[in-house]
Amino acid sequence: MFRVRIESNAFAALRTTDRGLNRELGADPDAPTLPTPATEVDTLGQIPYDTAPWNRSSLGFRNRLEGWLSFGMHNQVHVWIGGDMAPATSPNDPVFYLNHCNVDRIWEAWLVDQGRYVPSQSESAQLAMHRLNDPMYSLISQPTTPAQMLDVSQFYTYDLLRSTA
Repeated sequence: MFRVRIESNAFAALRTTDRGLNRELGADPDAPTLPTPATEVDTLGQIPYDTAPWNRSSLGFRNRLEGWLSFGMHNQVHVWIGGDMAPATSPNDPVFYLNHCNVDRIWEAWLVDQGRYVPSQSESAQLAMHRLNDPMYSLISQPTTPAQMLDVSQFYTYDLLRSTA
């Protein structure tokens, strides 16, 4: 059995624990299924990347892949699995990493099809940390910019960018 060592309460405060992994597959009626290959095809066809007001209600690729407009593919997986995959401690669940790798693969496929998304530095301040030269901060490394992360081929590549189902 996979053991969970850190959990969060209803307010996302972390606390130590020692218990088995909890999942509630398909229990949330708002996410009765996982995304399908057809969902991926539809998501890859979304243009533009994002639109004003740059939030949960925005239309475009970003919310179809990540967001809450209905459920984006990323969030749909978190909600469908439920249990430990839902709260702030979702990295406790090994499926977390599969989900995030798949999101990255779909993002790369969209970039190959649509070109690089490069919001200009003059775009809304709501896009902070998404504009080309905005620093993104980390607790474990020096700040990096989106410009430094647009070509990940020096780190990894994908054998297959699209589902084959």
